[in-house]
Amino acid sequence: MLWAHWEGDRGMKVEWKDPADAGRLGDLVAVEANAKQRDRYRVVLIAGAGLGGEPEVDRETIAAAVGRSRQFVDEWVGRYRRGGLDALTPKRQPGAVPKLTDQQQRELADLIDAGPASAEGLAAYNGPILRERIEERFGVLYSLPGLYALLHRLGYNDLMPRPKHPATDPARQEAFKKRVPRAAGGDQSRPPGQAGPDLLPGRGPLRAARDAGARLGAGRFAAAGDPADAVRLPVPVHRRLPGDG
Repeated sequence: MLWAHWEGDRGMKVEWKDPADAGRLGDLVAVEANAKQRDRYRVVLIAGAGLGGEPEVDRETIAAAVGRSRQFVDEWVGRYRRGGLDALTPKRQPGAVPKLTDQQQRELADLIDAGPASAEGLAAYNGPILRERIEERFGVLYSLPGLYALLHRLGYNDLMPRPKHPATDPARQEAFKKRVPRAAGGDQSRPPGQAGPDLLPGRGPLRAARDAGARLGAGRFAAAGDPADAVRLPVPVHRRLPGDG
């Protein structure tokens, strides 16, 4: 933080770098839409021209007049003293240098537009694979978030149609679509979920009954459908009686 110079109890007085600066600051205050930037101009204007008939005011008075902190006043008055009006506009910080040059970014776009070669056996490039291709081709390693940000800047986004695999056979797909409804449709006159007479309960329409006469319960063991002839299997019952070890 850079501090303004104090001049005893008289307050902080700004000497204009240019005699015309007071008028320029007044014009800037009148047209500036950004409140914070407008207050930067105001604190310097008050420090140089005074307030309420007082030619010199302290930083607490200036801070109260603009609704900012004393540190805010010190910083921007100090900046004017060192650099004039130009110093009152914060300089935009330069962004990070791109990892790929403009030419390399164009080559990357061409690579994406062309898609994978048939020898690669890929339907389309995804993020991890594309990151590998960039490292192999340009010697630059991206994080996945960094790669997706780059693709967004290049005009690509992830809302793309599902890619088709090179080995896809459209004719076979259509034949499958036509075949499955016929196999799964069954008797359209019967309500959904009701089995036909040739199906066992619990079997679906694609799982035909192996034994059309099969029964449930004891009847499934009967020969020729006679319950009296059903095979009864002995089932041992183990009981634990009092006194048993």
